[in-house]
Amino acid sequence: MSVEGFLANTLALVSLALLGLGLAPVLNGLADNLPRTNREGEGSSGWRLFVPRCVWCGEPRRGVAAHALLARMMGKPACGHCGGPAPRRNEWVEVVLGILLPLLWIQGRQAALPLLEGIVAVMLFVLVTVVDLEQRLVLMEVVLGGALLLLVASALRGELVGSLVGMAVGGAVFFLLFTLSVLFARVIGSDLAAALGLGDVSLAALVGLGVGWPAVLPALLLAILFAGGAGGAILLWNLARHRPLRGITMAYGPYLALAALVILVLGPKLLSRGMPVG
Repeated sequence: MSVEGFLANTLALVSLALLGLGLAPVLNGLADNLPRTNREGEGSSGWRLFVPRCVWCGEPRRGVAAHALLARMMGKPACGHCGGPAPRRNEWVEVVLGILLPLLWIQGRQAALPLLEGIVAVMLFVLVTVVDLEQRLVLMEVVLGGALLLLVASALRGELVGSLVGMAVGGAVFFLLFTLSVLFARVIGSDLAAALGLGDVSLAALVGLGVGWPAVLPALLLAILFAGGAGGAILLWNLARHRPLRGITMAYGPYLALAALVILVLGPKLLSRGMPVG
């Protein structure tokens, strides 16, 4: 690689890392405001929807306080209204986006449209992960809004058919798993909810849409392996601590989203989708 190429790549990586850090407060704001209302019972709207909120008093964290890492480096991590600290999640989201966006470039998404699509998809699946871990919810407004953006992007790239096939396969596979889990719960007479919900089915379809065909197949396999490993670890942990196993639940959405992120970040060099890369 020439010196000019090295400098151009370095500049691109640094710019994407800074972009990830800059977009993280928007994602944190959506994670704070989409699933719930504030203490006064009012839902956030307008620009407040994209601004992180203090978990203690419910007020927006504006300015430097919206950027958790910057606020901590400046010694101002507390809320300006009540003095409450920002959740560690805000910092982790900034770190994750600051790492994943440059990885998109490294793994081959260097043309404008695939890169933009990758950024949207990464933010979408990180948001899904945060909300599902914290609230045990798969928000349909996130799924439908994300699906619309990904459909437009795939159509512009000329990959609409592959994306639609991926969506159909992802949704069909998890609908089958959902049906089997419901039947199994009824056969054994369990009063617990089925292992999967329709929200997981819709998320699996979104994953298929995001990664396309045939990448949806390893994505679903990874999700099942991730969830199986996590479920086994939770089971062993509770057995080791002599805790009752009845009533244990686990959010499945984060493992679907994590699998999608792995394929999105590593996929262009591992799988052939006919995607232009530069």
